[in-house]
Amino acid sequence: MKAIAHRPQELRDIEGLLDVFPDANVARVSQFIREFAAAADLLDLPTEFEKLLEQRRPQSIPAPHARGIVAKRKARKAAKPK
Repeated sequence: MKAIAHRPQELRDIEGLLDVFPDANVARVSQFIREFAAAADLLDLPTEFEKLLEQRRPQSIPAPHARGIVAKRKARKAAKPK
């Protein structure tokens, strides 16, 4: 709900929550924000949340969706007969 208000203090609070809960299901939160933003006609809200996440993401760690893609490729490659 903090992302919905998207005031500076709320964004700092989100950063604090992500610090305390680094294993939070960010994909689920992003989905909720997208759905709420569409219903409330706040179309910039998901973009702002993604920017916040991108700023926090270390450069050496790929985005969560990219990690899934890499894992699937490795699994397919390992399963191929030689």
